[in-house]
Amino acid sequence: MADSEITELKVHGKWIDTKGWNHPGGTYALSYGLGRDATTLFEMHHPFVKRGKLKAILKKLEISDPKRIMKLEEACAAEDVDGAAVFNWPGGIDKMSAYRTDLVREVGGYFEAEAKRQGITVREAIKAPLGWWIERVVYLVLAVAIYVFWTLPTGSYLSVFAVVPFFWMATASMMHEGSHFALSSKPWVNTFGTHCAPWLAPSWAWIIQHVVGHHAHTNIVSRDPDLYHAPQNWRYHPDIEWSPAHSNQTMFFWLIWGVATMSTSLRNELYGEGRYNKVVSFLPRPSGGWEYATSLRFSAMFAVLFVLPHFTMPAHGAAILIPLMIWTGLSFTFMFFSQVSHLDHESIGVHIRDDFFKHQTETAQDYAVDSRFWNIYSIGLNCQVAHHLFPTIGYGHYPQIHPLIKAVAERHQVKYKVFPDWWAVFYRYYQQLVLLRVNPEQSPQKVRVKKSITRVVFDMLGILIPKLQKSL
Repeated sequence: MADSEITELKVHGKWIDTKGWNHPGGTYALSYGLGRDATTLFEMHHPFVKRGKLKAILKKLEISDPKRIMKLEEACAAEDVDGAAVFNWPGGIDKMSAYRTDLVREVGGYFEAEAKRQGITVREAIKAPLGWWIERVVYLVLAVAIYVFWTLPTGSYLSVFAVVPFFWMATASMMHEGSHFALSSKPWVNTFGTHCAPWLAPSWAWIIQHVVGHHAHTNIVSRDPDLYHAPQNWRYHPDIEWSPAHSNQTMFFWLIWGVATMSTSLRNELYGEGRYNKVVSFLPRPSGGWEYATSLRFSAMFAVLFVLPHFTMPAHGAAILIPLMIWTGLSFTFMFFSQVSHLDHESIGVHIRDDFFKHQTETAQDYAVDSRFWNIYSIGLNCQVAHHLFPTIGYGHYPQIHPLIKAVAERHQVKYKVFPDWWAVFYRYYQQLVLLRVNPEQSPQKVRVKKSITRVVFDMLGILIPKLQKSL
């Protein structure tokens, strides 16, 4: 659907028209589902709203004209977007699954108590807490201070290692949480947040890739765009056709991590032919100045990062290399945390069609869930299960709700994978790269991968010292 004025979306088999409706999340939230079967998006983002209220709203907005419905169905099918073909919803809007019901009762009960204690609504209680906002300000002030008073005037390469962590924690967290409406109950705050990390992705490309694509279809073949980044160089899912370049992916993956955010989203935005990684439609794009805002923020970043240094640094060489190092460092940090969450040999083949929330639990892996450090530095990505089950909850709450989710999963015999540290989940990711670098036609047998830090380091250094990689 290419019309930017589209106001219709589909939920649980019914088309509704949102024109003139004042959605609590704003028009920004509605834009995610316009022109699509938005059932999965709808269920993801309304965990604590009473079902009766949701049913009443949907009934009020329902389209009854059969000719109009037929046209909408045809246009939606042409885009091949998400919906019932990927997940079934046996209870429809009337009844949640037993697992989802139990999750909502336990986690919702925690936030009801918190809301009562603070004298606020549950919707406000689940968003980023005050302490989280204070931390963002501190990180941003430190990042700007290091860049302005150390990096720019001295051209110090060492300053890059100081500025990257603080820029990462200040900006990536805002964009990620904002795109999931987890920053605030005020729509404009979430909208602002999605524009805070131009180094990561254009806002709409990020929403399409991460929320509409990945979250709604985690690890689903031909639906999750995160399975198809740079397939010419990278193979971490069996659905990607093997090529000789994949034989070296355990040497190259860390280099791809360093350039990923410079190329992937921007390339898809400019040359994606209407689809992100050829699997999820960009259309219809939101109206209201989004393209202007995206261009403005990218231009501002380019000026501050790539132009200004030539007027302040003592050498033009440093003015070229340091900005590239900063962007590469930010990209590497993002991939360092995002890639290990779902791409292991167990999670990659899961598709629980009849329960989206069981599927979300079993396609993710957590680590160091009780660590304050990893919660802060990974911007909550160490608690993927909580994030995928309740994306509208700010990640500052994850340590409190993780035990509740784990207990529910155990009661319902849902596999919840949690590991003691990042290294454990990284190695499961690395194993997948090793297994899938082999041509399946020549070596269909299972490849054994010995867990060894030395093996990983030597494999990565193989790009610089080929004899090391060949010796393994």
